[in-house]
Amino acid sequence: MDICKLLVFVLSIVAVENQSTISISTLSVRELSEMVRAHNTEMKLMKQQILKQQHLIESLQKQVEAGSAKPKIRLVNGNSSREGRVEVYKNGVWGTVCDDGWDLYDANVVCTQLFGLVGIPYSNAYFGPGTGSILMANVRCSGTESSLQDCRHTNELNLGCSHSEDAGVMCMKAPPVRLSKQKDFQGRVEVYKNNRWGTICDRNWDYKDASVICRSLGYSERGLVVSKTVFGGGTGTIHLNDVQCSGKETGLSDCANSETNSCSHSEDAGAICILPSQFMRLRNGKSANEGFFEVSVNGVWGAVCDTDWDNQNAKVACRSLGYSGGVAIISSVFGKGNAKIWLDGINCGGHENSLLECPQSVVGSSSCGDSRNAAVVCYNTGNDVVRLVNGSSEHEGRVEVSIDGQWRSVCISPSSSSYEKKYADVTCRSLGNSGGFPISSDLFGKGNGQVWLNQIACNGNEDSLLLCSHSIIESSNFNCTNSREVDVICYNIENDKARIVNGSSPDEGLVEVPVNNRWRRVCSSSWDRTDAGVACRNLGYLGGFSVSLPTIGNQRKEDWFLNNMVCNGNEDSLLKCARSISTTCSSEAGVMCYQSLNSTVRLVNGSSPDEGLVEVLVNNRWRPVCSTSWDRNDAAVACRSLGYLGGFPVSLPTTVNRRKENWFLNSMYCNGNEDSLLKCASSISTSCYNAAGVMCYKTLNSTVRLINGSSPDEGIVEVLVNNRWRPVCSSSWDRNDAAVACRSQGYSGGLSVSLPTTINRRKENWFLNSMYCNGNEDSLLKCARSISTSCNSEAGVLCYQTLNSSVRLINGSSPYEGQVEVLVNNRWRPVCSSSWDRNDAGVTCRILGYSGGFQVSLPTTINRRKDNWFLHSMYCNGNEDSLLKCARSIATSCNSEAGVMCYQSLNSTVRLVNGSSPDEGLVEVLVNDNWRGVCSNGWGKADASVACRNVGYSGGFPVSIPPHGKTQKTAWFLDSMSCNGNENSLLECARSGSSSCNLAGVICYCTVKGRVRIVNGSFSDEGRVEVLVYDRWRKVCSSYWGKNDADVTCRSQGFLGGHAVSLPAVEKRNKTIWFLDRMSCNGDEDSLFECAAQGSITCNSYREAGIVCYNHTVNGTVRIVNGSSPNEGVVEVWKNHRWVSVCKEGWDKNDADVTCKSLGYSGGFPVSSLMYVDDREDAVLLGEMYCAGNEDSLLKCPRSITLSSSCYSGGKAAVVCYHTENDTIRYVIENTALVKNVVKPKIYINGTWRVLCQSSWDESDSNVICRSLGFPGHQALLRNWEYGNSFGKPLVNSIRCIGREKRLTECRFGTFSSEHCSSNNGLEIECYSGDMKKIMRLVNGTSSNEGRVEVFINGVWGTVCDDYWDDKDARVVCRSLGYSGNSTARGSAYFGRGSEPTWLDDVKCQGTESSIFDCDQNSYGNENCSHSEDAGVTCK
Repeated sequence: MDICKLLVFVLSIVAVENQSTISISTLSVRELSEMVRAHNTEMKLMKQQILKQQHLIESLQKQVEAGSAKPKIRLVNGNSSREGRVEVYKNGVWGTVCDDGWDLYDANVVCTQLFGLVGIPYSNAYFGPGTGSILMANVRCSGTESSLQDCRHTNELNLGCSHSEDAGVMCMKAPPVRLSKQKDFQGRVEVYKNNRWGTICDRNWDYKDASVICRSLGYSERGLVVSKTVFGGGTGTIHLNDVQCSGKETGLSDCANSETNSCSHSEDAGAICILPSQFMRLRNGKSANEGFFEVSVNGVWGAVCDTDWDNQNAKVACRSLGYSGGVAIISSVFGKGNAKIWLDGINCGGHENSLLECPQSVVGSSSCGDSRNAAVVCYNTGNDVVRLVNGSSEHEGRVEVSIDGQWRSVCISPSSSSYEKKYADVTCRSLGNSGGFPISSDLFGKGNGQVWLNQIACNGNEDSLLLCSHSIIESSNFNCTNSREVDVICYNIENDKARIVNGSSPDEGLVEVPVNNRWRRVCSSSWDRTDAGVACRNLGYLGGFSVSLPTIGNQRKEDWFLNNMVCNGNEDSLLKCARSISTTCSSEAGVMCYQSLNSTVRLVNGSSPDEGLVEVLVNNRWRPVCSTSWDRNDAAVACRSLGYLGGFPVSLPTTVNRRKENWFLNSMYCNGNEDSLLKCASSISTSCYNAAGVMCYKTLNSTVRLINGSSPDEGIVEVLVNNRWRPVCSSSWDRNDAAVACRSQGYSGGLSVSLPTTINRRKENWFLNSMYCNGNEDSLLKCARSISTSCNSEAGVLCYQTLNSSVRLINGSSPYEGQVEVLVNNRWRPVCSSSWDRNDAGVTCRILGYSGGFQVSLPTTINRRKDNWFLHSMYCNGNEDSLLKCARSIATSCNSEAGVMCYQSLNSTVRLVNGSSPDEGLVEVLVNDNWRGVCSNGWGKADASVACRNVGYSGGFPVSIPPHGKTQKTAWFLDSMSCNGNENSLLECARSGSSSCNLAGVICYCTVKGRVRIVNGSFSDEGRVEVLVYDRWRKVCSSYWGKNDADVTCRSQGFLGGHAVSLPAVEKRNKTIWFLDRMSCNGDEDSLFECAAQGSITCNSYREAGIVCYNHTVNGTVRIVNGSSPNEGVVEVWKNHRWVSVCKEGWDKNDADVTCKSLGYSGGFPVSSLMYVDDREDAVLLGEMYCAGNEDSLLKCPRSITLSSSCYSGGKAAVVCYHTENDTIRYVIENTALVKNVVKPKIYINGTWRVLCQSSWDESDSNVICRSLGFPGHQALLRNWEYGNSFGKPLVNSIRCIGREKRLTECRFGTFSSEHCSSNNGLEIECYSGDMKKIMRLVNGTSSNEGRVEVFINGVWGTVCDDYWDDKDARVVCRSLGYSGNSTARGSAYFGRGSEPTWLDDVKCQGTESSIFDCDQNSYGNENCSHSEDAGVTCK
């Protein structure tokens, strides 16, 4: 043996002892020599070790020389050299050691002999059974021996042991740690301390502690914490408690812990360090790559909980099984999972190599149900779970995925267009292609109706289609009813250079792109210059313009097109821009490529060299320009390229020949700085109705003239451009533009005017158009935006030398009122009233020396309309000293002129005229020594109060009075009053004047505590209401008169409250007095004078306000009379010394409940008094009660009162009171056939059980009755029931149930009456008993759990319409038929068409109902459907 081999052996010993990571099998002699030279210090230590082991080396040297060098002990079948089954060499053979008596001392001797380490003993062939002889048994080492052979033992071969008892060890550094199932890399954690093995308490035991354990054992960097119940309790001492590792320690001894504890072995800590592939599996899948993911813990296979189980977790799970990736799948695809849940709360990032590396809950501690098993479909990069079928090549077809051993289609919703290119790219890349296109039609045919994935949505980066967002379809017969199956065409970007065809030159034509060795055309949808640039650069050009060309008919039918191009301009292939494929295309993408953006421009067909149509030289051919988006910036670029300073754009009609023969540059977007029009064009157009033209100019300096005016300062504006006078169109012409024009004529400013254009000027001229001056320009050419070849109205001006102006008033009845005229350039100009307001009037009047004024609008005479230009659009802020500073324009016609009524002071005198007493009358105000009437527009109580205070009263009520004809024609009126009530003068409130209006009047009073009296009543607490206003009693109109007003009135008379009454007006008084009207009290006032009110010269409907006051408590004032028993009869209320009845108008169950509860009953039904004999006559009747149901007396309910001896409807209110519903309602049940139970509701009234009338009864009412009787719901109404005479005439009642009440008495009731119900219209209801299979069935399905839904109503089977039909409705149907799983709604006669009738329509279930009959829906047979809309379901 040479020195190198000897060093190799020595290094192996040193490496073992020092736990070095040297791999001896990979070291060469040269490497060993370099290692020795590089580590002299280490070599010295090695030599010392060599001396210590000299006897071992000498023995080995002898064995080498003899050719039979073999160790006397070895470890076999372990995961590393330091563990395994113990075998010894004796008498030339290797044999095992029996585990009888095998303990820690024996294991320590073995590990010290081999590695100088401590050992952990293993029994029962933990490392597998050996073969051959069992050479040692009953080993009894003391621990001090240097060799196992030195320990006491039995040597005979016949030891009574089998190889299932072979001993093993695991060698490690102290302090020793082991797992109770170390061979499986998992188990209860045990530590060696004080010469004995013990356990660790799991208090505060977490993954950091487990990770340190696993790392110290040479396993993974992360360990899993196992629930204390998994590996069972250990024996011996519990050495450690409250272990708290940071996770970075190299051994457990480095972690903080406590040696004192109160734990039991039921709390022993456990860990899992490695999950080898043999400890993981997929179960229940029909292919090896799919199924429930399960792991083995403590020898038991268990599942992973599917809560939060996602694709990242599935990817790691599949990778740990040797696949490249995986996807999470709904577990029910693989049947029922019923395995024990080992792992839960897993949250992988997707990059981990094992589930052990992912955060998760404690192993075995999950509360997840055993059926919640996580499932996966694993795949390799070759993508063995996706394929394309029915295509003409392997690059195209309908997409199918394999799950559970079955290939099925994929559905996508029509609304998922944003995901289509992405899912096509993912699919095609997974099949080895560069990308793919989605197909929007069934190009590759329909599938077999079986679908795995629905609502696919990819982000484009997924490795597999299964990783995209989707929903799993578990049904075997689901089809894409409301969506479509996914088709794709894949492509590879190799030789993808485009070509141009069908053009008149090589640089223009249709674009074609090679896809899978075939030329494909491009649809022009979204095709733009960026896309064209990519195509042209692909062909060697600098760039290009896009054009849309019609598709040839044959080409349209036989091909498919690249579609939806979205290039960013940097692509080297059009394939990188296309988003989809289309099988139809009305227009194709074309290009006009160019080598340079430098261009030559010319003008043609103009009347002079500086104007005309624009043409651009592109690839040696003159191209016209379309006027779409053509503006001044574009025109400027065109004109500058011709040597001009700039230009105006014009749109000119295109001749037919030019349209047919030319491609037009289109969609120009110049910013004005370009040196070539080609840099502005965005596209090409093959048709153009208006071509782009220009009018170029050398300078922006211009001369202006005014023509056709009646004086030099007014007229039509013309501008000299290139030695030719050009008119200006009035479009957008305003005062700023007029000012620029007038200043160029030497005036200080001007007003704009729009004048009609003559026919001759329209035909012969180009007009400057779209003027936008800011007012500071020195030339109109700087304001114009374009040229127009037609103009209906031209721009004109009225210029002025100064803004100072004189004003005069004409045609007024006094010097301070009249029409306004302004002196402009020595000519009086009228003012149009458009926008004329008080600010404008104030400026006018102050110019005339008054303090202010009111505006008036006056009609214009025909002569003034014809002969005048009017100042127009006045906008004064009120501070101007001239009206010219306010005017915005001139108008040549005006329907109404501006006028004013000026005043010297806002202080005013008021008088009342034409009243029947001093405190009432029309209001007049003294303005400039003339009495002016006031219009009633906006006239309110605040205005009336100001007027009345002006004449010495404390307040007043407003009155509106029609004007006398004479007054209307001769006077101007103050108008639009808006007082807040605190003003000292009405002039402070007026906003304008008016020449005609309704007049304002007042009724004034001296105190707000004014007197009120009640007259004409039978008692002192009832009668008509009168108010004392200035020593005169005034009636109150009943308009708006209500309970609040009555309460205020009665309280002012010392009563507790009152009821409002409307009474016929007294004819004589109606003609001679003014009334208070429109009272509006809130109920808290002390007097009617504090309430909002008006005056009136007559009451509408000739009705006056009355009251009935009360001053007693309201409890115990109701009785029931004329009934056959104490609990029923006509209702009477004790009111002011007598019993009065209640009219049945509005009488309902709330009113009946209040009545009966006040008498000690629990509730009541409303009934008409016609059910009882009642010939009493009443002087006073309460009417139209509005109880909420919670009042303790009828008198507390809102109501109206009528003073009459009869009710309008001819009936009084009555009740039937009850303690329980059964006292007055009973149901006769007659079982007929199937599950139908015929129910006849009856009510006990006046000693007789009476049936209900079917009229106005609906399904909601019927449902309540059936449910109160214990039935699930009702089925149908039976009409035309002959009730005979035994039950008396049926009762009509407007019962209104919502349908969810528990009993009929919870519904809203009208009044029971025997009127208006025929003798054959008694009510019967069919209630079903719950066996839905007898009244509902599924028809025409392929199995019993699916089919068209039909219901049995009135003895006939009928269908259900699919309007609003969805999975919630299907869930209710299926649950009522005994199915409990997910259900799928089917529409559009999915299971074929049924036959008449269609019973149900517009079904809208919430999903929780027990029957479809409980869902919101139309009434039975009320439908608008055909049988092509029959609804169906698939139940699970």
